[in-house]
Amino acid sequence: MKSLVTHVIHCAWAVNFAIQLTAFEPQLLGLHNLLAFGLKSDRNARVFFCSSIGTAQATPGTATVASAMLPSLDNCSSMGYSQSKLVGEHIVESASKNGANATVLRIGQIIPGRRRGTKLWNPSEAIPLIIRSASKDSTGALPILDTGRDTCDWIEADTLADTILQLAGIDHAVKSTELVYNLVNPRVFSWKDDLLPSLHRAGLKFDTIPWQEWLDRLEASTEDAKTNPSRKLLGFWRKQTHRDGPLTFDTAPAEAASPALRESLRVVDDNFIGQIIEFWEKQEIAAKTQRPH
Repeated sequence: MKSLVTHVIHCAWAVNFAIQLTAFEPQLLGLHNLLAFGLKSDRNARVFFCSSIGTAQATPGTATVASAMLPSLDNCSSMGYSQSKLVGEHIVESASKNGANATVLRIGQIIPGRRRGTKLWNPSEAIPLIIRSASKDSTGALPILDTGRDTCDWIEADTLADTILQLAGIDHAVKSTELVYNLVNPRVFSWKDDLLPSLHRAGLKFDTIPWQEWLDRLEASTEDAKTNPSRKLLGFWRKQTHRDGPLTFDTAPAEAASPALRESLRVVDDNFIGQIIEFWEKQEIAAKTQRPH
C-alpha cells in the first residue's frame, strides 16, 4: 500500500455533539497515523482532513472566516466535536510544516444532492429535527433564527464530493495548493425569508416564533421520543450561543480550484424541499404503522 496510495481523504469521525474533547483521542490518533503514513509513502500521498466550520462558529461579531488557520482558539464553538476538529487542523498544520502533503477541508452543513442519489436527508440530524418540530405532536412552530444565524450556506453532497475530488486533482487538471479550504455553498439563502416560506409552500403548517419561545414550547412538549424526536436535542439547542452578526466563510480559493463549487446552486428550491418533506412524512407514517397499539 505504501507504494500505491496517492491520496487519503479522511472523513471518518465520531459525530457526537454530547461528548467532550478528550473522548475524541482515538480519532485524533487516527489522523496522526494517516499523516505519518503519507510522509512515509513512496508517492508522497496527500492527506485531506475533513474538518468543520464549527471550528470558527464562536468568531465574534460580523466576520468573514479566511481560508487559513484560525487566529485564535477562542473562535471555536464549545462543543467537544468542534474542538476535536480544531485540534485536528493544528495537527495537520504541524505535519505540513514538517514535510507532510496535507490539507484541511473546513466543511459546512451537508444536505442531499439533487442530481445523483436520493433526496433522503437523515431525519435524525439537527436541522431536520428543527423542521420536524413543526408537527402538532411537537411545538407546532418553527423558530426565527437570530440575525447572526439566519444566513445558510448548505452544500449538496454531490457538489461537495465533486469539489473534494477536484481539489485533490483526481478528475481536474488544476491541483489545489492551499493548506486550508472553506467548503460551504457560495450561494447563501435566508432561513426566515427563503426556507420558512418554502416549507409553508411544501404543505407544512406551523407558527413562526422567536428562538427562545420555540425552545420553551419544545421544553413543554411531550418527552416521547417516538412522537416528538425533536425534543431530544433540547439541551444541545439551549447551549447555542447568540451571534451579534452573520458569519461568512471565504470560498474564493476553493472556487478558483473547483468548477463544482464555483458553479454550485442555491439549495432552496420548492420542488427539492417538497421531496425532502415528503420522504419524512412517509417515514413517519411507516413508523406509526409499526408501533404496537
